[in-house]
Parts: sequence; C-alpha cells; structure tokens
Amino acid sequence: MAAGGISSLGLALTLFGVWWCVRRNRGPAQASLSPPAVGKPAAVSPSISVRCSGCGKKLKAGADFAGKKVKCPQCGQAVFVPAIKAEAP
Repeated sequence: MAAGGISSLGLALTLFGVWWCVRRNRGPAQASLSPPAVGKPAAVSPSISVRCSGCGKKLKAGADFAGKKVKCPQCGQAVFVPAIKAEAP
C-alpha cells in the first residue's frame, strides 16, 4: 500500500515537472495569434549605420538614437550616432 502511494506521488511530481517546464519555456503569453494585417506595411524605423572608433565594427542604430551615444557590443566603447540629415525638397 505504501509503494502505491509513493509511485502515485512520483507520477504526480513528474506530471507537475513536465507542466512546469512547458509553461516556463513557452515565454510570455502571445497577445494575438492572428496573422498581420494584409495591405498595411509594417512600420519601419529608419536606421543609421556608423563604425565603432574602437574596433571598427559596423553598427546599426535606430533613428530614435540619433544624436545620442550607444555602446559597441563588441568592444564596449561609447559611439556617437549622428543626427539624420533632412532631405532637401
């Protein structure tokens, strides 16, 4: 009788462990499972390319970082991202 209780406890713990692993690896809940709207292009933020003065790595920064410093992921040096020049009409 004790062996049956121990084995059912082991089964319950195993099922809980499987549930927990699946739940943990799933990530945050997805807001929407519907496909993206057709006919509407996704908003694309222009990017600015700049070279790191420390290691020479080519970096891409979003337009929202224009006029600010970013950290190079390779060497860690601060790199200034220049402002975007407005196009002449």
